[in-house]
Amino acid sequence: MQAQQPAVGILKSQDFGDSKSYKVSCECGSNDCIHDIYIEADEYAITVHISTRQTTSYWESIVDEHRAIKNRFLEKQWYTIARWINGIYNRARITWHVWVKGYATYESTTLLNQQQALNYAETLRQAIEDVDKIRSDRVKKFQHAPDSQS
Repeated sequence: MQAQQPAVGILKSQDFGDSKSYKVSCECGSNDCIHDIYIEADEYAITVHISTRQTTSYWESIVDEHRAIKNRFLEKQWYTIARWINGIYNRARITWHVWVKGYATYESTTLLNQQQALNYAETLRQAIEDVDKIRSDRVKKFQHAPDSQS
């Protein structure tokens, strides 16, 4: 299997020469699990920043929202009350964790199929090579510049 050009699942969002950024989409197609990659070079190093949108386990519930009630009106009332209770509980739980532990627990998952993973690796490798070449050229140019203090 070969890396693709253009790469499936990877979108180049910006290219400034010494820095590039990409968006990597999830196999599921949801925008909630996209992550961004930002590769940049300066005189000293090449850095790769990978950021994701973090989510909490907000979907967990303590009250069953979908209870089979024969009366349609009461079923809707139950659903509304259960959603309200679950929402308050989850907000309180997340806030409590921040107060007690000092942080909230988050999770993020991006699913890549085999082709996307190969494209991801190749894109990252190529971007690092590109910004490294520009960084090296800049450092050489700076080192060979005439000293203006003489």
